[in-house]
Amino acid sequence: MKLSTNNKIISLLFSILAVLLYANQANAEMMEGQNASGIQHRPANKLEYRGESPGQQFAWIEGYWNWEKDKWVWHKGRYTKVIQDRPPINNHDFMSTPPSHRHTWIPGRWIMEEGDWSWSKGHYKMRPFVNAFWTPGHWRRSASGWVWVKGHW
Repeated sequence: MKLSTNNKIISLLFSILAVLLYANQANAEMMEGQNASGIQHRPANKLEYRGESPGQQFAWIEGYWNWEKDKWVWHKGRYTKVIQDRPPINNHDFMSTPPSHRHTWIPGRWIMEEGDWSWSKGHYKMRPFVNAFWTPGHWRRSASGWVWVKGHW
């Protein structure tokens, strides 16, 4: 059966429309940091203006992206108060078998509470998506003391 010129044009227009709709959906997914295969990618870090430090006992913590409630959320950089005492070095974690292959280990950490150090145990947490990678929190030495840098996906 031979298609008329009008039918060919209509068929071509529907094909173009289908491609545009698919491309629009793929673009919407990419905007959220997800490619067509469902793999998430952390967006590039934002450039931030630090401003003036509130004082010598403060250090700058860089901003970061974190996966929260099914989307990437930017946490702005900020100045945070430093702790003069060096955090203890020894680690009190006992890492057991993960509940599943989707879980990742979140290491424990030392916390300064009322002038004394206490240990917060590590634990397993389910990855929010297949290729999620945990960036562990850590104590960082600054020019005027120690600051805690939060862990994030």
